[in-house]
Amino acid sequence: MPPNPHDLLFRGFFSQPEAAALLLHQCLPPALVEHLQLDALRLADGHFVDDALKEHLSDLLFEVPTRAGGAFLIYVLVEHSSWVRRDMPWRMHRYATRAWSNWEQANPDAEGLPALLPVVVYHGKGPWTGPTTLRELYNLTPEAEAPVAPYLPALRILLQDLGEVPDADLEPLVALLLLKHSRQRRFWELLPGWRLSFRRAGQLGGEPLIRLTIEYIVSVRDEYPDPHKLKLLCDALEPEYEDTVMTMADKLREQGRRQGLQVGRQEGRQEGRQEGRQEGLREALLTLVTLRFGLPAEPQAERIRAASLEQLDAWTRRVLDAPSLDALIEG
Repeated sequence: MPPNPHDLLFRGFFSQPEAAALLLHQCLPPALVEHLQLDALRLADGHFVDDALKEHLSDLLFEVPTRAGGAFLIYVLVEHSSWVRRDMPWRMHRYATRAWSNWEQANPDAEGLPALLPVVVYHGKGPWTGPTTLRELYNLTPEAEAPVAPYLPALRILLQDLGEVPDADLEPLVALLLLKHSRQRRFWELLPGWRLSFRRAGQLGGEPLIRLTIEYIVSVRDEYPDPHKLKLLCDALEPEYEDTVMTMADKLREQGRRQGLQVGRQEGRQEGRQEGRQEGLREALLTLVTLRFGLPAEPQAERIRAASLEQLDAWTRRVLDAPSLDALIEG
């Protein structure tokens, strides 16, 4: 199954160190931010979400030095489902344990474990109403809990409910605005007002990051490439990206034309849908590769353009963990 567009946006956008620093600045309490050197953070290896939930959850792990010495691990999990997942503290506890195990294997001579902060970013339809601590999930009465409370595993989620955050506070990160509003009817009405946010994305990662946001909009909004919607998108972007928008629109129209020629033939419709998914995944992978490793050499780009849907899917899932483009393609 091709990766979730929310996952591609989140992981592609926030694998950029400066964007990740802005994300953590937004999600963490100010008193904690003061103790961190966010400008020196690095993306750590590993993704720890259960395979069955990868369509609904995305994760990134960061290692962040502190001003007092040492470093924290900050594990950020994004909930893409429109509903509240009540077992989230337990899931975060399990994923945090996996992250520690991964760190321990990479640092066999280290004494102790780094502190790990669990952060959940939620962009569902309604406000978060579920537990934020592991303690809330224990099936104990207050009387039964009192004598054992000091010995029970404890975890408290740092929750960022995007629906409760004013858009003005999210302005530095257009990816969060897109996640927050992608399901809303007012999406296209709001889009032109995010011009400064798109400009900031261009400053963070240039055209590849802008392409990533455009590809996300294309994936989650069925109205594209309606001419009126194209104009709204172009109005939100700097003039130099208008050709990028129109090129992607032309590709979508051509895909639709090819699929339309085969209406009435089930096999043709299935091939058309697969071709459309393959083209979209190819464009997304090329964008992620450029963000991660720089512009690929022509032989490498040709390998990606010629890859099957299954191969593109596998590469896209591994691109942010691969040490080099050659390792990704040959691995």
